[in-house]
Formats: sequence, structure tokens, C-alpha cells
Amino acid sequence: MARLAPRPVATHETTLTPLQESCEACGQPLWVAYHSHRDVMTLSGQWHLTLVIHQCVQPDCPNYHRRHRPEAEGHWALPHGEFGLDVLALIGQWRFREHRSVPEMHQGGSVRVTAAVVSRQQLFSAEELQPRDYLQWRNLQAQSQQREECRRQ
Repeated sequence: MARLAPRPVATHETTLTPLQESCEACGQPLWVAYHSHRDVMTLSGQWHLTLVIHQCVQPDCPNYHRRHRPEAEGHWALPHGEFGLDVLALIGQWRFREHRSVPEMHQGGSVRVTAAVVSRQQLFSAEELQPRDYLQWRNLQAQSQQREECRRQ
């Protein structure tokens, strides 16, 4: 499903760095290859993550130009995922432990979790996403945008 509105502006920011500082093959210090960025929606808000990517620059090393990403990146979200593991765990708990339907999750959840439920269709079958759910999501999205504008002012 295509995004109907722009992604919310990140309210929190952090930098993640790999723990390993030297190459495991040659022992030389790892250099910063580049910085990567990703945004993750968690229950605490929208986070902008800056990832420091390291690599070995010794040409004769077997790990030459092998990239080392921060280990902590896996604690935030799945690869290529835009929702944090805490959001996915909450949705999973609601859906499979408490056997809630999508409309029930909408009623009991926050605007952020509701957006996650509706926009991530692979979590639920297409039959469960009814047109009324989409309209409710659009209304919640408009309310969320109004709140963000009020906070900025």
C-alpha cells in the first residue's frame, strides 16, 4: 500500500556506532566508511537513527572493504522495517494472544499503533481491512497531523 501522507517528522534522534573498533582478521583499526540514516516509529515516537558504518581499509586483509553495521540496529527494527519491534510486539500480542480484530485494535490503540496496523497489510489478511477501517485511519491521521501542528506552534 502506498503512503498517502508524508512520514511524520522525527521527534527523537540518536546515533548508533558499531562496538567492534578493530578488524578481527588483521587487528587494524576500522575506519568510518559512511553514515546511513533511517526512521523508525516506536511507541515512544518517531526516531531518526544515524548509523555509523565501519570497514577495514587494509588491501591485503581478507575483510577488506567488508562493512560493519551497528549491532544495536537490530534492537530497533527489522531490516527494511519502519516500525519498531515494540510496535510489532504489541500488535502481535493484541492479535494473537488477545484475539483482537483490527477494529478492536483501532479502538484500544494509540494513533501511532493504529497507523502501524493499517499501513502494514502483511500483518493481516486483506479481508480484515474493511473500507470503514481505512476511513477511521484517515480520521485518526488527520487528528494526529493537527496535534503535531499544535505542538510545533
